[in-house]
This record gives sequence, structure tokens and C-alpha cells, in this order.
Amino acid sequence: MKLPVCFFNSLFLAVFSISTYAAQIDENYLKGQKAYFAKEYSLALDLLLKSASLDNPKAQFSLGTMYLNGEGVEKDYKKAVKWFLKSAEQGDADSQTNLGSMYSLGYGVIKSEKKAFKWFELGAKQGNPMAQYNLAIMYYNQDDIVDAYTWFIVSAASGNKEAANGKVLIESELTEINIEKAEVGANEILDILFESE
Repeated sequence: MKLPVCFFNSLFLAVFSISTYAAQIDENYLKGQKAYFAKEYSLALDLLLKSASLDNPKAQFSLGTMYLNGEGVEKDYKKAVKWFLKSAEQGDADSQTNLGSMYSLGYGVIKSEKKAFKWFELGAKQGNPMAQYNLAIMYYNQDDIVDAYTWFIVSAASGNKEAANGKVLIESELTEINIEKAEVGANEILDILFESE
């Protein structure tokens, strides 16, 4: 059975992860987010475009999300990919996660598991729980149950409840030795992630 990947497409969550991007906050971005939440999409689009033109990865992520969901704009997966890519190339884990989903599902791009894996892995290694979950799913769908279990553990430890369910779902497919190996791998990854905070 193949498992589906998921998107990280919450502008709300992106706002609260902004502390790591303090240097990239600008007035247009903040006003754009405020307009978005007030459902003043035309104003939000204008302000976010200004901020994105200054290479603000969070504004670029927000624009990608608007195009992905058709919020205030015509739904356009190619434009969503354009904005996610600009942001992802600057290291934004949320955009890397969504770009991975776009490639995995073939939304706005030619479907590519290899590119999906690349973007999920980049986001996962930065601590994005949805990227970690999607990376686990990719490993599982490639019949690499140990690495899948490892990343489900990491994602669950990052607060992703779906990952905890995924871990339970595949646990019976592993030997005790493989579970131990996955747990050691997950602890190593978590140590690295917590060191970087």
C-alpha cells in the first residue's frame, strides 16, 4: 500500500515561524499577512509581491500558498511552484516541503520522485515536521521501512501526530533489531536538530 504525501500550506503557521527570519521581516510582508487574514486578498497580493521582490522567502512562500489554494488569485500550480522554488532556494523549509509535494504529485511540474525526495530531505533536515513525515512516506513507498520508521519517529518528536500514527502503522513490519537501529538513527537526527536551535 502506498501512502500519500501532504502539504504544509498554512500561512498562519508560517507567521509564527517568522522569528527565525527576523532579518527578512519587512513592513510590506507584515501588512500583507494582516490583509490576508482579513481576507483582503487583492491588498495582500500587492504587498506580498513587493516583499517577495526583495527576496523575502516568507513572502514568497505566502504567494506560493495563495496560488496553490486559489486564495485571492486564480489557482495556478505553476505560479505556486515558481514562488515556492524562489523561497526554497533561499533555504525556507516550508517552501521546500511544499515543493516536494508539488513534485511528488505532479502539480505544476513534471512528476519526479527524485526531486520530491530532494526537497523533502532539505526541509526535513531543517526540522519541518511535515517534510519529515513526507520523507518517511517516501522511504516507506520505496520499501525502506527502517528509514521510514526513523523519520516517522523524528516527525512525531517534532509534534506531528500523523507521524505517530505512521510509526504505529509500520512497526509490525520491523524486527526488534531494525526498530533499535531506527531509534538510534532518529536520536542522532534529533540531537543535530536540537543543537541547531
